[in-house]
Amino acid sequence: MQRLEQFIAAAPQVVKQGFEMKTVLAGQPVLCQGDKGQWVYLLREGEAAGQLTSPDGELRSVFSFHAPAVLGEFELFSGEENYLSVTALTDCRLLRLPGSLFLEWLRRDFEFCCALIGQLIEKTTRNIVAENFLGRATVRQRLIRTVLRWQREEKLALLDKKLLCGEVGAPLRSINRALAVCREEGLLEWRAGRIWIKDPDALAANLH
Repeated sequence: MQRLEQFIAAAPQVVKQGFEMKTVLAGQPVLCQGDKGQWVYLLREGEAAGQLTSPDGELRSVFSFHAPAVLGEFELFSGEENYLSVTALTDCRLLRLPGSLFLEWLRRDFEFCCALIGQLIEKTTRNIVAENFLGRATVRQRLIRTVLRWQREEKLALLDKKLLCGEVGAPLRSINRALAVCREEGLLEWRAGRIWIKDPDALAANLH
């Protein structure tokens, strides 16, 4: 949400009084799957990954959050427990706000409400596209798709194997096999604890 800082500055005084500043260090949870959605978080600095636990117990990343962004609003509207675990990829600076005050903020600021609807639509669309792709793609294709997305978002250096397993939705042994195949094909390689793309054009061409 690109105008988040402007919306924060223009928030009603009653809303500002409810802001609670928080810092979450890299690797620590921002939201936990299963918690009751009573709070909304405004991500002002940093990056985080939204993750789901699959039926077989694997933790899979399904959404990436980059400041500025709003977290926890989906559960507030649905009335359900948090369906995502959100983990900080980098040190994150946030504002936490009770759900009741967040709803009051939306009621008073139509432009902010419209911006939030846009973010909800983006999240929903990306999740649908991701689920459709994951249902028919090989581990190698899912790995390539993940690498290209993280490169496009300029955070490829942060993509470790734990996150890669979650993003791709596959165990480590399958990830290592796919990495080995991509290395033999001259597309990318795992070196010095991170992924290095060897041929960006060929990598994109091998997505399908």
